[in-house]
Amino acid sequence: MSIEPLQYPKDWPRVVKRHFLLGLPFVGAQEPVYRDICAQLRARTDEYWSTWGDAGARLALARFMARSLAIAAKWPVPIFIPPDPFVLMAWDHRSTSVDDLSVQFALDEIAGHIGVKRNAIAWDRFEHSTFGEVVDHLLQLKPERGA
Repeated sequence: MSIEPLQYPKDWPRVVKRHFLLGLPFVGAQEPVYRDICAQLRARTDEYWSTWGDAGARLALARFMARSLAIAAKWPVPIFIPPDPFVLMAWDHRSTSVDDLSVQFALDEIAGHIGVKRNAIAWDRFEHSTFGEVVDHLLQLKPERGA
């Protein structure tokens, strides 16, 4: 079995460019992108977690983040690996049609989990980062008092 990172769906540019059909149920540009990412995730098994190595804190944070973001974005499987594009795993297909803040709340939960103030992390800076890069960055942050 080959362990490959998530691939950008072919319609991803339409989502990023805010295509005129974006947000329409069933026919909006977000629908095929969401289905494509879900199909990639459904093929994953627990074996994928081995790509994180033996670093306990790194794996623990990765699992916590994967679970939080998978619930928020309604991903079918909460298994993400270091080379996965962070923007794909933190993308919320529902926010294109309604003001859904589920992923934002999950990111706030992650900040609280690592002990930093919720607004202390500029998540948009990770738009071109891998999931592994984000986890490694977060592990370097110092917990704050009263976070």
